[in-house]
Amino acid sequence: MPRLRQSPRTEEDSTSGKLWVEHRARRFQISVRGIGSFSCNLIQSTNRLDGRFYNGGTWNMNSQDDLERWSIDGQSNDEALLLVGELIDFAADQSSAVYTDRAFSLLDALSKRDLSNTDHALLHYFRSNAWEVRRQSRNEHRSWAWELAASEEQLLELRRSIRHPGFDDLDRIRRCQIFTNLGNQMNTIGRFIEAIAYWDKALEILPNFAMALANKALAFRHYASTVYDEGHSDLLGLFAHDCFGEALAENAIFEGEGEERLRVQFLSYQTEIESVFDVEFIRQNVDLEDHGIGETDDERSYRTWCLQNRLFLNPLNDLGPLPIAGQDIFTLPSLTTSIGAPMPETIGLFNQIKQEFVTARYLFYEGLRATQTNNTPHFSDGNVLLYDTLDSPVYGLAVEKMRLTYRMAYSVFDKIGYFINSYFDVGHSLNWVNFRNVWYSKKNKKLLSSFSDSQNWPLRGLFWLSKDFFDQEFKKTA
Repeated sequence: MPRLRQSPRTEEDSTSGKLWVEHRARRFQISVRGIGSFSCNLIQSTNRLDGRFYNGGTWNMNSQDDLERWSIDGQSNDEALLLVGELIDFAADQSSAVYTDRAFSLLDALSKRDLSNTDHALLHYFRSNAWEVRRQSRNEHRSWAWELAASEEQLLELRRSIRHPGFDDLDRIRRCQIFTNLGNQMNTIGRFIEAIAYWDKALEILPNFAMALANKALAFRHYASTVYDEGHSDLLGLFAHDCFGEALAENAIFEGEGEERLRVQFLSYQTEIESVFDVEFIRQNVDLEDHGIGETDDERSYRTWCLQNRLFLNPLNDLGPLPIAGQDIFTLPSLTTSIGAPMPETIGLFNQIKQEFVTARYLFYEGLRATQTNNTPHFSDGNVLLYDTLDSPVYGLAVEKMRLTYRMAYSVFDKIGYFINSYFDVGHSLNWVNFRNVWYSKKNKKLLSSFSDSQNWPLRGLFWLSKDFFDQEFKKTA
């Protein structure tokens, strides 16, 4: 539990009337406007597969006069896709808004053609990269603004590519690039836990894919600076160091050009981590495996399932299914109140959110296990007369447990809205607060200024998560 310290107010804090949150001193000096550049732009996968630009014939890519000569007229679909991909890379290298606009016009023209499924999936990927170039040309890649159209479009296009029927037929490098870039974008907006899952998907295809390894390392590096438990921070730093080590291995796969430059960059990050953490001491003195996860076979089975699905409320579970992470240890940072002040309501809200989550988690596990291992109805389902509606419905205790899980899990988000309203002193009336509305002004429905440029990385992630529930385009691709 967080420590609640009753202390007299000082002259400095006597007029605020707010809770003061005690964080340990950060050992990382993170460039707060560098999250995007670290996690996305500096080591972003591009359209290049063989590291070359289009440089044949009469193309003169350094001349504005040749803008209209970037044309796909008379070209096959394969040739047109190659040209558009290289135009996007050229626009990125030149930081050219004009060439980016031209790329979008060619992408629009290509989308009207009779393309194969794989070409459509690739087109969404190319469009996401064009949005990334536009984002950089507007200098939005270093912005902390929470609502950026280019970032939104880039994320949507990457999701559309992955969801497209042609995605699985793309070559392995392309699929790794797309998974990596979606992870990068999720990381940039603050949904870094989901980002890890996307990088892992790329690594399932190619375990030594350098871009996924390095971006995952960067995410752990930033993650280490956000947790208040020094032991957790140490292990996140260790894993960041080792992921960079894998990205620097001789067999690491670098698609396209720039391998030498990227290796220098990765090594500099790894060296920085070594200057902050004693990685060898941590490696030798922390046992990740020798930890009990239950008294009985049933409890061990349940906790193993939680570990494998990364469902423990524990930052260490984001490193993998490690026995050391087999407990819901995540708590609030220490809170300081004035003498005689009542218990902050955020404590009770946090307890309720946490308990509802772990209850829903276990109900889902029970329902899932019953449907997978036992075809015999539970005795409570016996002698229950139901109508046959002829549409193959499924009823029973196990199914209802899983349905109850989803209802409980969704209700947690509105409680998170209440927590945000209280913890950050947003000021909304309680009868108006929910996960959808807490971010916005009740008067004009615009994003509140207290959030719009906040450099709170995980909080921004919650805002973007709300889009998956309430934004129609996000719901289609979630």
